[in-house]
Amino acid sequence: MNRDLRRWHFRLLSVVAPAAVVTLAAAIAVRRAPPVNRVPAALAPYPPASGRIVDRRQIGEAGLSLELRLLKPPAGPMLVELTPLVEPHTADLLVYWSARAGGAALPADAVLLGPLSGLEPARYALPRDSYGAPGQLLLYTTAGSQVLGRIDLAPSESRP
Repeated sequence: MNRDLRRWHFRLLSVVAPAAVVTLAAAIAVRRAPPVNRVPAALAPYPPASGRIVDRRQIGEAGLSLELRLLKPPAGPMLVELTPLVEPHTADLLVYWSARAGGAALPADAVLLGPLSGLEPARYALPRDSYGAPGQLLLYTTAGSQVLGRIDLAPSESRP
């Protein structure tokens, strides 16, 4: 009885093993390329920090201590780099740009630039319509649904 069962298993594996190899080879040969997913601008990697420094200042706003650098790269949009000097203890801190001043609520024209957390520098590309126009960076928390602070960005003519 054992001998018959061993022959049966041997014959079974003699067929199944080569079939598995052929199936694997066929699956590899006909597989499709992975889809290309476009990453939203707010989630894209930070742009490089190269370029001429147009403005640099220290800011103490809403319990946050930040260093702001405004960069003009050789090509591409104007960049803002925010470096927290002290770790922000605010939950879900987001940075927006807006052309209008407002109250504690987020203005309707506000453009999300990205999140701000940790002590690493965060770089954001400013929207094209912000070049040379007065505007503000808004520090917004989704935890409290309010604007914690505003940082005025002067028009390019008044920058050093």
